[in-house]
Amino acid sequence: MDINSSLWKKVKHNLYSSRVYLKEFLLFNLFILIFIILLENRITILVPLVIIILILSLIYFFQIGKKRNAEVEDIKKIIGGIRKNELKDSSEIKLGKYLQNLEDEIKEMFIKNKTDIEYLKKLERIRTEFLGNVS
Repeated sequence: MDINSSLWKKVKHNLYSSRVYLKEFLLFNLFILIFIILLENRITILVPLVIIILILSLIYFFQIGKKRNAEVEDIKKIIGGIRKNELKDSSEIKLGKYLQNLEDEIKEMFIKNKTDIEYLKKLERIRTEFLGNVS
């Protein structure tokens, strides 16, 4: 039962994640259904054809959510690595080809944070040296 509930949770999560594209998805399906209805007049073929298209569309919608979730997990992993200082260089930040702009922004943020930390360490060292010289 645990496997089924886990699988069902995954399916719901992927479908829930793909809802971002729901308006476009429904509009496209409506266009396809109208096109099929206009071309096919026999109801015996029309009903199974519409059902098959709806099932295939649902599977496609699920795959969109699955892909989106994978991309979000990649982003979360990179941000978590930055937060925990696990990344040493910006070249370690890799996202998919469709997320190139986001990858570039994260790299810039990483470099700026690294530069700020180095500057703060330098200021702390100078402060320590100054206090050592004064006393």
